[in-house]
Order: sequence, then C-alpha cells, then structure tokens
Amino acid sequence: MNIEYKNQIYSLDLFTTSKDQVEVIINHESHKLKIDFHKELPPNTSVYIVEHQNQFYKVFITESEDQIYVTINGKNYIFTKKKEETKSFNYTHVHIREIVAPLPGTLTKLYVKKDQVVKQGEILLIIESMKMENQILSPRDAIIEEVYVKEGQKIETNQKLLKLD
Repeated sequence: MNIEYKNQIYSLDLFTTSKDQVEVIINHESHKLKIDFHKELPPNTSVYIVEHQNQFYKVFITESEDQIYVTINGKNYIFTKKKEETKSFNYTHVHIREIVAPLPGTLTKLYVKKDQVVKQGEILLIIESMKMENQILSPRDAIIEEVYVKEGQKIETNQKLLKLD
C-alpha cells in the first residue's frame, strides 16, 4: 500500500511473521516488531503494546476508508491512503499457463483439482494474508493441468500454485 505523510509518499507493507511478531516494511526498510499485547476495539480500532529495539510503545490504530490514524505513546500521526492506479489489460489474447501467488500467506481454501474445467473469473483458491482473504481467480476458461499446493500450506510470493492447459 502507498501512504502519504507530510506530502511524502511511502510504500508500506505489513507481514505477520509469527503469532507475536510483525514485519513492517517502509520504503523497502524492514522493521521487526514484537507484539506483546493486542486488542480489537470497535469501530475499526486496535490497541497494541509493541516492543522494538528493547523499547515498548503503546500504539492505537484507527482506519477509515482513506486514512489511517496512529497514536504512538500519545503522539498522533495521520496517514492518507493513496489509491492505486488501476490499469486495464485485456487478457483475451494472452494464454496464461501458470498461476503464481501474488503475495505471501496461507492457502486456506483450494476450490479446484487436477483435470477440473474452470471458467474465466471462477475462484480457484484463497490465500489469507494479514487476516485478509485474497481470492485467486481463473484468468480464462481452462482445464487444471497441475495443482502444486494444498490447503493449509504456507505460500511465498511468486510461488507456482496451478498449471492450466
């Protein structure tokens, strides 16, 4: 995701690396944070006690559709979510043969098996990443030639998932 803070654009990625650790990547700089406490508060608010470089921080995060409000040890920050530009691309003339993972996560649901016929836009599988379910759809009408993964498996970015005829 891209965010804006004080008229600067930053790339921001969050990855859960274990039950109590998160990796935050800001403009390709990685920070590993230990989560000592986490609680969800309505509406769209979470509170965390985070340890980073042997220091503890109390962090409140509230998210709206276009902004993220963060309070760290009483200091407030407002980040604006930058809308990603969507580019239209016509896949009708592209013969995609392999489906690869667009992001890391856990394969929570596999809807297809070898030799199954699928239609364009049909859900092939779901990858859970950062507590969000990401549907992987068929780019075209096809037959599933190979299934390289199974439910519950950890998935890496660009890992081969399926092969289409």
